[in-house]
Amino acid sequence: MLQIAICDDDRCFTQKLTALLNSYAAGTGEDFKIVAFTDASSFLSSAVETYDAVFLDVCLGEANGMDVAATLRQRNPDVVLVFVSAFAQYALGGYRLRALDYLLKNDIEQLFPVCMQRIMEELRLPKKQFSCRTISGVDMVCRTSQILYFESVGHDVKLHLDTTPPTCYVIYSTLSKVGAKLHDRNFVRIQRSYLVNMGCVAGIKGPVLTLSDGTTLTCSRQKQKEILGHYLAVQGRL
Repeated sequence: MLQIAICDDDRCFTQKLTALLNSYAAGTGEDFKIVAFTDASSFLSSAVETYDAVFLDVCLGEANGMDVAATLRQRNPDVVLVFVSAFAQYALGGYRLRALDYLLKNDIEQLFPVCMQRIMEELRLPKKQFSCRTISGVDMVCRTSQILYFESVGHDVKLHLDTTPPTCYVIYSTLSKVGAKLHDRNFVRIQRSYLVNMGCVAGIKGPVLTLSDGTTLTCSRQKQKEILGHYLAVQGRL
């Protein structure tokens, strides 16, 4: 059974989305447990760590849906997140929070089937993990979705995690070996010293790449077009 949460302060829309999910489940044989919330505090007080997918309104009364999503990501990094809104202008912020999709409420009936297909494809993927031994001899395992980037430092590699506060580990390896071990299309070698998780990129301006935590890295000018293509593909905009 998949657990799906809806958080939207418009009760009528919440009921509409619940009906669409139930109809999809009945037509495909999927088994959903759907929970709905009409305010951010109730949603964040619930067991957000257990949700497989969340439909989240961008404007939640006095609460900012983007802030709610950031808290959700900290507690459940692998949740499939879909923003819903009456306004298109907030879409970029959604991609910065690794949203799978951004649905406009007025077009929900037309957009919903394709969105659900993408959600189910994402949920069927195995949860990706990265394991390594640090130079201090500690064995550690993390989700690849938590990794911001790898940095080549001398003969070692520094692993930067998207945690609060930020966490780094130094491991005996090279970026080439790390990339081969990951075998993940989200990770791109932007220059000789950096292997970056494009799912954690907030934006690219010229050769400068900005990560979700505010870190800025410079990519190879020769690879700018290729890197931008990877970024747009991972963000679902190609």
